[in-house]
Amino acid sequence: MTSLPRPVPATSAAAGTAPRPSNWDKRVSAAYLRIMGATQKRAAKSVGVSERTVWTWEQHASWADARAEARVRWLDEAADTARGALLRGLQNDDQASARWLLERVDAALSGPVQRHELTGKDGAPIAIDLEDLRDRLTRRLVRLVATN
Repeated sequence: MTSLPRPVPATSAAAGTAPRPSNWDKRVSAAYLRIMGATQKRAAKSVGVSERTVWTWEQHASWADARAEARVRWLDEAADTARGALLRGLQNDDQASARWLLERVDAALSGPVQRHELTGKDGAPIAIDLEDLRDRLTRRLVRLVATN
């Protein structure tokens, strides 16, 4: 997994708001990794805490704030980097970048909307046996818990 972007120093809590939990920067880093698709285990290893600690953070009310700060710190930076790459591509006459941009900003150049409808046998609704699915997931969960 790639390394985390360089963090921006966390600001202190504003007057009248609750203080930040301990290890705030680690929480924000773990939140960023989770947003990017990392498992709890990988996020924990990357920030130097146990998987159980990441799970506990995710249950805490401050997790939403950690995710929001992660977005501000790193995802905005990633979007700015992507915009810069697009601009460089356009400046270098990259036709793929130009076409990609035009298809998104000019409705006349965008492709048609494609819709797909799925049906069951003879056009009937697709039948889903939720009880069977629940039973299979329960058995799988029991096996996972038993192996850990």
